[in-house]
Amino acid sequence: MERVAGGGDSLKGFSSKRLETMRYFRRLNGIMSHVSRRCLTLAALLATSIVTVSAAEKEGPEVLIVADNFGHDAQALRPTKDKPIHYLLLGGKQWDLGASVAGEKMPPVSQLEATVHSTLASQGFTATQEGGVMPDIIIIYGYGSAYLEVDEWTEDEFDSESGEFLGGSTTSTVLNGREIYGLAGANKIKGKVLSSAVVDEITDAIEHGRLYITISALDPQALREKKKSMMWRTRISIPSRRNRLPDAMQVMLASAAPYFGTDSDLPLVIGDEDRRKTEVQIGESTVVEEP
Repeated sequence: MERVAGGGDSLKGFSSKRLETMRYFRRLNGIMSHVSRRCLTLAALLATSIVTVSAAEKEGPEVLIVADNFGHDAQALRPTKDKPIHYLLLGGKQWDLGASVAGEKMPPVSQLEATVHSTLASQGFTATQEGGVMPDIIIIYGYGSAYLEVDEWTEDEFDSESGEFLGGSTTSTVLNGREIYGLAGANKIKGKVLSSAVVDEITDAIEHGRLYITISALDPQALREKKKSMMWRTRISIPSRRNRLPDAMQVMLASAAPYFGTDSDLPLVIGDEDRRKTEVQIGESTVVEEP
């Protein structure tokens, strides 16, 4: 079910972290405090890619997906029976964004890589290995926790003529904004007029802790030339509260699998209803060796 709603934006009562985040969105989108009804109607049309689900029974977490293919043809990046796409899984690493939380459990690498293989197989991608069929793409992955890190400090202010103390002012800055905003898909809303409901969806993803997996496809020809060229990337994340990555990684990857190689116009939120509609099945991985 798609949901877009209008509403006013107010900064009263927000924390400094939320203020900093909202200021970012205001700069990013040029959203004015008084938006005309015509603009809100346009916002509703632009925001139809944001999916929210209200399920009676929760079977898994809502998964935020941000897909990019960097201007490549999406059809050329998806395998078909007549045009298979072979991949080599090069590896990946844990990369925690912001301060990590003690005791936050991460999946074993072998288990995560097996799930990545199975998920790619479910979409028709075929695994190869060193010495086997030349890969069309190189797959790398990243995973970990993501928390917005805000630095705050107070500065005393004095009158420039009398030297009288005027009080203190608190300044805050986001230290890892580029990574967190990218994970939440903030770059997808640049230059678009959006309703406050859509902004709130992304703001909540930014200011609350998340667990994430990123699947990226590199151009093997560029790597042979000692260059890095990304063909597509899919960022997948869930709220860290009441979730564990080892338990959720399968549903996260299954939710994102249909978007591998595509480019999402806006961030997508996939819930249980959406997963039932798409009927994503995780298949067994196949390794192709040199005949």
